[in-house]
Amino acid sequence: MQDLLISSALIQLSLAVFLGWPLVFFHAGAKTVGPLKSAKRLLQAHIDNVLMGILQLAIAAAHPAIPIAAGWLLVAGSWINPQLFLVQAVAPEKTLMDKTSRRLASISFLFLTIAYPWLAWAWFQTLLY
Repeated sequence: MQDLLISSALIQLSLAVFLGWPLVFFHAGAKTVGPLKSAKRLLQAHIDNVLMGILQLAIAAAHPAIPIAAGWLLVAGSWINPQLFLVQAVAPEKTLMDKTSRRLASISFLFLTIAYPWLAWAWFQTLLY
């Protein structure tokens, strides 16, 4: 599971780096960069991808016994949430209140709400034995 989390984290951090390039053009005064129309939403996607990637790396590095299902929930939740901001960067008229976005955000939060306590529980179990 560590290999999956590290791989996912490195890909997500790479995506965040690539998303930083259009931000340079937005900050230089561009109104749009390719299909990207919202610098604010792009910055949110960039930062959220960085944070979620770092969290995956930290868990992979520190946790000795990651439950497989909890690891998959962590990966899925870590990827779904930031990309909702990326969709809004392309289509600013989309809001987090539309039906699909609400469902995806809810799924992402549900996955992470299950994954993190499960990972904490598994961590403390390793300390007891």
